[in-house]
Amino acid sequence: MPVAQPVVIVFAKAPEPGRCKTRLARHVGPVLAARCYQAMTEQVIAHATRQAPGRVVLACAPDTRHPLFTRLARRYGCSRMRQSGGDLGRRMAHALRQNQRRGAGAVVIGTDQPDLARLPLADVLARLDETIDMLMAPTHDGGYWLIGGRHTPRGVFQGIAWSTPRVARQTRAAMQARALSWREGPSMRDIDDYRDWCAQPRDQRARLLRGAIMPGLRPRLVSA
Repeated sequence: MPVAQPVVIVFAKAPEPGRCKTRLARHVGPVLAARCYQAMTEQVIAHATRQAPGRVVLACAPDTRHPLFTRLARRYGCSRMRQSGGDLGRRMAHALRQNQRRGAGAVVIGTDQPDLARLPLADVLARLDETIDMLMAPTHDGGYWLIGGRHTPRGVFQGIAWSTPRVARQTRAAMQARALSWREGPSMRDIDDYRDWCAQPRDQRARLLRGAIMPGLRPRLVSA
């Protein structure tokens, strides 16, 4: 029998001006920041569904009804679920456990890593096997862009100082305290503020701006 492949859960929020990419908005304004976030979200979904077809779940906040989420589900064939309440750790734990019931593992990724072609998601997911409990891929700012496993131990996301440089370090400590085994994927840089935006390759910025200006067009994906 074929080995069950992990589900990829993409955490996204409705691209409302002033409620997403607020640090980027300080330099480009809330409307353009929201449109860039919308383009980033679609690019992540496009890459994820290409590398993990039939296994992508869009976890929506505050609910699944925003037109962007409807369009992405229709265009790319991903399913949708509503994020639960609570802090980020509680929401991730709930989403992971719901999708781990399918008989395989599950991982959560965000929308701050739009160019997964430069680091193929499929290669990272291949590191999750029966020999480890969890998989984590860090970001340059001390967080992580992917987290998950074949099961989610109780409390592993509790007591984490979210949105700080201590997130990855505290999560490693929580896994170690529970005698969990884990592997780590390559570190990547989030797009959080204008400096992060400027650090992206020129062709990446051009693709995202194209999507921000013309949101109805499919993103032009590139291969690694």
